[in-house]
Amino acid sequence: MIIVLGFVVATFAVVLLIAGLWRRECRRQGVPVRPHVFWFPALIGLVAVMSFLTFGMQQGAYRLVSDFHEYAPHAQQLIDGAPLESLNDEQLSLFGLIHALQDKLMREPTAPGWDALSKLYRQLTDETDLDASEVAVAAAENAYVLNASDARAQMWLAQTLIMANEGKLEPRSRQLIEQVIEQNPDYDGAWLMMAMAAVQGKQYDDAERAFGELLARHGDDRATELLQRSLTHVQNEKRKQAHFASIRITVNAAAGVAMGGTLFVAVQKAGGAGMPLAARRLLLDHVPLTVELKPGDWLSDFPDVDEPLVASVRYASGADASVSDTSAKVETPVVANASGLSASLTVSGP
Repeated sequence: MIIVLGFVVATFAVVLLIAGLWRRECRRQGVPVRPHVFWFPALIGLVAVMSFLTFGMQQGAYRLVSDFHEYAPHAQQLIDGAPLESLNDEQLSLFGLIHALQDKLMREPTAPGWDALSKLYRQLTDETDLDASEVAVAAAENAYVLNASDARAQMWLAQTLIMANEGKLEPRSRQLIEQVIEQNPDYDGAWLMMAMAAVQGKQYDDAERAFGELLARHGDDRATELLQRSLTHVQNEKRKQAHFASIRITVNAAAGVAMGGTLFVAVQKAGGAGMPLAARRLLLDHVPLTVELKPGDWLSDFPDVDEPLVASVRYASGADASVSDTSAKVETPVVANASGLSASLTVSGP
């Protein structure tokens, strides 16, 4: 508020100065000037300034100005390389510190400053309903550009990318982690980050490799049992993923079933009810029609490899039909053969 009042006073003083200079020049030239001619421009200027401050400034502008002033010293510490943790004991507004640090970084960019800003945006995402993942990644990218050889900058950028991708490994984060591992093969944190993010994204080849490397270096300590269980779990999920990579379901139509209707094809546990394990909706435009259910069609985790499954199909006339419009469900067991998992059904009309 002090800053705003100072701005009002300074603006009003400038208007008065301009009006005074104008009046003096008029007197020097012998031009008569009435008093209201002097005060009227000053009054108009004051009204204009107050109107701008009341209605013209964007919402939150006062707060921004206050944050820039109040948190500038803390922002400068971060830009100069002080760790973010050094400010934990101070009662600081998260938004205020972000505003001040971002403002200073526009004029004085440093790798520690961008790194701190990225972590603050990550904290903002964790503590509020706001999703600041993208700006956290952008700030981490700026820190990395200024210090690309630092393993910590590489790892933090990889971590922000993974968090922005719902905890899943993606190409850029994998590249960064591989970069760190190439420089330091014994960096357990890099291997563990790859393993956990790969599991989350069901990228079991990467997860198996990472847990295998960790187990090779921790084969006889307190982490051994946990790593072995994790590796066994990943290997089991990898087998399931390969086993259920494709289920080919061939649909034939009984007499009276018109083309152009809707099919609801699904797979679930034998004797199971409720939501299917995998499903696909498609248009019946020819017969026989073969649909291939892939991992993207699965609505839940893969079952055990030896779990008996059944394929089912429902039919409804019309391209925009819903499940409630369909005929009775037709089921048949899913069988394994040399080419994978398959089933064949004949759908009847409604």
